[in-house]
Amino acid sequence: MNRHYFIQWYLGCCLSLVTTLVFGQQTLLVVDGQQALQATALGSEEKLVTLENLNNIQGFSITADIQLHNNANSVAKVILIDSQQREHLVYEAYPALSNDLTYTIQQVCEESCLFSQSLKAVALRLEVQNATVQLREIAYSTTAPDTSNRRARRDSMKKEQDLLKIQKLNAQNLGWVAGETSVSQLSYEEKKRLF
Repeated sequence: MNRHYFIQWYLGCCLSLVTTLVFGQQTLLVVDGQQALQATALGSEEKLVTLENLNNIQGFSITADIQLHNNANSVAKVILIDSQQREHLVYEAYPALSNDLTYTIQQVCEESCLFSQSLKAVALRLEVQNATVQLREIAYSTTAPDTSNRRARRDSMKKEQDLLKIQKLNAQNLGWVAGETSVSQLSYEEKKRLF
């Protein structure tokens, strides 16, 4: 019998508290330098990767190589799109959250660690600005831990991730103070609609 649990893991090279999918995990795709799953831009670029036959997804993570080309305005994002065209942030990197400009992430997820309900994944969008994202592996789960408190668990994970981001930003003396706000509590998709 599989034990269903999450392991919270602080990624040493960058800020994000990421959660590794461990419950009923399946590896969808292993990529080694395949251009279709790499986005590089000195300006801005978006690349859409179609996903097929990913039904009843409970959680989703990626392994990728990240390179931020400069400290000023590099950004790298990976967004999962479901069959309802909802967007879920899988990973986001920018210099203020990273200790290094080049690093590898392994089986990480932000909003995609545990969905509020199962979904059908149809695409991944890689968004980069002065950065490179090379996707190595996609992992997903079709089983979820104790679904009775799923929303509370999901909200708790987001709050922990957000607090670590706030601590990382405030440790850098950026000339402003990061904090929890009504906007910071929104999902990626809600923030996108707002702005």
